[in-house]
Amino acid sequence: MKRSTPLLALLTAAFFLTACGSSDPHEAAVEEIIDVMSKLESTLGEITDAESVSSLSPKFESIGERLNELTKQMAELEKPSEEKEKALEEKYKPQVEAIQTKMEEQMKRIKGLGPDVMVAVMKEMEKLEPEGDMPEWMD
Repeated sequence: MKRSTPLLALLTAAFFLTACGSSDPHEAAVEEIIDVMSKLESTLGEITDAESVSSLSPKFESIGERLNELTKQMAELEKPSEEKEKALEEKYKPQVEAIQTKMEEQMKRIKGLGPDVMVAVMKEMEKLEPEGDMPEWMD
């Protein structure tokens, strides 16, 4: 699970920035990240064995590509004001925490499927690592 720590850091940082249809770019980013997190959790839920991991590879790739796009978009945003950060946190923190909990539960379940499955999943999770660095203010 250690390799997913940078991913969770990205998702948590994005939590303070990102939503489809919102006129506020920071809120739009948070909503988009929540959507991507939900897709990842759903994809993890489809894993039953090493073969299923292989068949889900295109989904992991797609999620990784979207995360890279979001990283680039977030890098272009100015840091939200302290008030805006607090408002975003109040509004979205429960959703983000719920999805993170579900992903952690999925990873525990997957770990129980055996080392071959876990190795295959970790290989796919590498596709989720952002290509570029996050802006310093997002750390």
